[in-house]
Amino acid sequence: MISGDSLEAIRQVPAVAEATAIERRRDRVSARLVPGQGQLCPLHYGMSSGKLANGHLSTIPPATLADTPRTFSISEQELIKKAKHIFEETQVGVKDDSVLASDFRFEFPVVSLDKQKYLKAVRSFDLFKALPNLKSHAYHYRVDPYEPNRVWFTSRSTGTHTGTLNFAGMKFNATHKEYKSCPESMSLIFNEQGKVTTYTGGYVMDRRVGNTKGLGALFGVLAAVGAPVPGSPLFFARFTFAKATNLTFRIANFFTLGILGRVLGVKED
Repeated sequence: MISGDSLEAIRQVPAVAEATAIERRRDRVSARLVPGQGQLCPLHYGMSSGKLANGHLSTIPPATLADTPRTFSISEQELIKKAKHIFEETQVGVKDDSVLASDFRFEFPVVSLDKQKYLKAVRSFDLFKALPNLKSHAYHYRVDPYEPNRVWFTSRSTGTHTGTLNFAGMKFNATHKEYKSCPESMSLIFNEQGKVTTYTGGYVMDRRVGNTKGLGALFGVLAAVGAPVPGSPLFFARFTFAKATNLTFRIANFFTLGILGRVLGVKED
């Protein structure tokens, strides 16, 4: 005959099992709250990579850049403050290139430039003359929990095409059309001296938003104002004609899909 204590223990088995399962789930996920951002960011899951536990492979940690530091001397609050200033006030070095490191890289979806080529290219466009009311509407600045020297943020740029837009030796007169970009993911990576080593952006987060036909960065501006975009037959025709000037040809090659450079036999270092 089963005693009363034994019966009570049997009744509690499901509850104990459920509590144990909940505790295990908690152990598998570790997260921390990013100061000032009000959201949980997963830091690691389960066991360390490369080990076996109970016959199962452990979870692989997320990839990061090879030179990513484990810790960073600049606080998250200070890094976010720097990122806001550099992006919104200096236009990422366009107005003040002292904020850029000597080994700075511009890494957009189809473009990779060093510091000098980046500055030469972006300063030649002078977007604020073409769209005087251009505004990035940048928001959601946060430090990457896996890369403590990187600040991510989102932009939803807007502007009105009331001036001449220069691109690839071509001039596009004012159309007075509005430019409304897709939300785009951007980031700035810093070194220990607080200089920017990498600027990434132009990565569309939802191509349905805005009037850029799903394109980001300068391609999005061209699409919004009705200008031909790199890769299109019309752009190729106008670009080939503009090549005769040879003044902005190589700059234009930086900002094409790479197709034009190969077709025209131009190679970028």
